[in-house]
Amino acid sequence: MRWAVLLALLVAGCPDAAPQNVILTPQGETVQIATAAPDLGVYVLVGELRAEAMGVDADEATQSARNELRNQAAALRATFVTIDKNEGAGGGYRDRIRVILIGRAFRPKD
Repeated sequence: MRWAVLLALLVAGCPDAAPQNVILTPQGETVQIATAAPDLGVYVLVGELRAEAMGVDADEATQSARNELRNQAAALRATFVTIDKNEGAGGGYRDRIRVILIGRAFRPKD
């Protein structure tokens, strides 16, 4: 019986754990965070993004989420990413803070 309970816990797993200490990739370093969408006459929207991260405090979690957002935008060959919604610091897992950022990625028109 004990093994059945253990197996059930392993299969169920932990709550989805967001990444911590997200490192900004060299490609992500080329993506700027913009406060407003760039001129759509010059830039094209290439995707809507969602970045989630955890940290020991709100600053660490936010920085990791920003890095994740920039890395995702870089994967789409974007040069700008906006942060349209900041879910802010919320409850996490095991004394960690969770932050979710929603944004849009843009690159110059071809």
